[in-house]
Amino acid sequence: KMKKLPKGLKTWPAYSELKKKLDNFNEYLPLLELLINPAMKSRHWERIEKLAKIHIPHDDSFIFSLKHVMNVPLIKYREDIGDISIT
Repeated sequence: KMKKLPKGLKTWPAYSELKKKLDNFNEYLPLLELLINPAMKSRHWERIEKLAKIHIPHDDSFIFSLKHVMNVPLIKYREDIGDISIT
């Protein structure tokens, strides 16, 4: 929808900032789809923790949110996480 905005708006700093944020968010969508896979079990999370050298609580009481994904360096392991999530 941003592409359909009048050309004059595209020169505004707010437009550039929003576009940058949306582009960044769109980069995370494939990773989010992998992480919310209901087939992900403790063994998958343990492999992701080892890969990224981080701790991710993976019990039922922990709610893994978008904020968590954006705050930890998981995006650089997207392909590896894809492999982990299907094994």
